Amino acid sequence: MANNLNTAVAQMSHATKSASHSLSDLLKALDQADMYAYLSQISTVYGFPPLKRGMDAALQSIEEVINVPSASFPNADLKSLSLMIDRINIAGSHVYSIDSSQTVGFHKKIQHVFKTAVPEKKYAQKYPVKIYDGTTTKTVTPGTHLTKCLDTGDGYAFIFSYLYNVKIKGAKNSTPSNVPYQFFTTVFVPKKKKRIEYRIPRNLGKREGSKALTGTRNAFIDLLQIAGVNIQFNSLNFYNAIKSILTDRKFGRAVQIVYVGDSTGSDANMVGRSDPSFEARDVTVENKKRKEIYSPRMIAVRFKGTGDDFTEVGIDPNKKSWLDNKFCEDFYIDFPADTITLNGLIDDVIARA
Repeated sequence: MANNLNTAVAQMSHATKSASHSLSDLLKALDQADMYAYLSQISTVYGFPPLKRGMDAALQSIEEVINVPSASFPNADLKSLSLMIDRINIAGSHVYSIDSSQTVGFHKKIQHVFKTAVPEKKYAQKYPVKIYDGTTTKTVTPGTHLTKCLDTGDGYAFIFSYLYNVKIKGAKNSTPSNVPYQFFTTVFVPKKKKRIEYRIPRNLGKREGSKALTGTRNAFIDLLQIAGVNIQFNSLNFYNAIKSILTDRKFGRAVQIVYVGDSTGSDANMVGRSDPSFEARDVTVENKKRKEIYSPRMIAVRFKGTGDDFTEVGIDPNKKSWLDNKFCEDFYIDFPADTITLNGLIDDVIARA
């Protein structure tokens, strides 16, 4: 794939009415998403002005252009804002784990699940607003709840609310000790591919993100069982994709490569995201005294967009799984320019597995 990712935009279409929330609710949801970098990248695609000077200024700009319609931004309305928030929640900055399937009638079965799935009312009514955003102290029951189902045109998105608690360090027995959080995870099934994509927000972190992946996969399997659908899965292993991307200099600029010593397990991290001339593939790692061979276990590449925009693709496996089992269950994509770009990158990484 070429470094220039300027492609036509494929906007998502709703399976349900998209402008059912007030402007204040949608602005709150946008603030909770905490994705200013991506928001500033895609705002003009959805009819809003170019956004600068941080999240507070961006929210103010969006509020003003909706409240005072302008001939310069005729498409800046609640529906466009809702679509943009969906885009951020579904595809802004996510870890992807993929299950492939050869089940006969796969797409018809998924369509049946989509049509019969019933989101949990408590979360569905609030979406895209999070009920638990780290601003309260109480304990919630951890879990994964179906929140919304969207037909995006090119696929079916099942959006879940993943709930967990963070214990307050140093809290005494007489004071609240937990802060509840809610993140939106997604199961996406392309209409023209026999695969299931589990999309977990990167800002969950690796440890909680791994739990969210398990919870989301299990919640989707529950949906299949409720719908009476039997689909056989095969989880993809992206171990081989690391070296494939390493040797393919046409696939982006390598902004980070982590090498690991074959005998000691020590890491050597080559990273240079801020320097546009840095290419991590140009760096070699050698321990002359130990005569140790180093192998790449993580790689991240960037594709230049317009201005300061970029899309980053990375494969960063659990080190123990990589060492012991030669297994990598996921990869990440940050800030895809549009859905065509995103789908192309996913296809490319899968082809390298």
